Amino acid sequence: MSWQNAGRGVKSLLLKIAGDRYKDLVLFALSWERVVGSTMAERSSVERFHNHILYVGVTNSVWLQELSLNKPLILERLNREHRGKIKDIVYYIKSS
Repeated sequence: MSWQNAGRGVKSLLLKIAGDRYKDLVLFALSWERVVGSTMAERSSVERFHNHILYVGVTNSVWLQELSLNKPLILERLNREHRGKIKDIVYYIKSS
């Protein structure tokens, strides 16, 4: 029996379920922690992608400011990984 990387299988399954409409959103969400780091990823989440704008929910105003200050770097990293698909990122505080 041969084992394959479970991450690839999960990613493939998520992309199948998402379909064409949500494919980019799933890909951004899967790469979010790698792009922003584990600390910021624990306090934020990719919520929506529409008209080349990525919407990210944040836990509170402190992390909203931190992500906003790092927006140019985050945008650059995401676009490098996802072939320039994002024009802007909008951060907002998620309600509990």
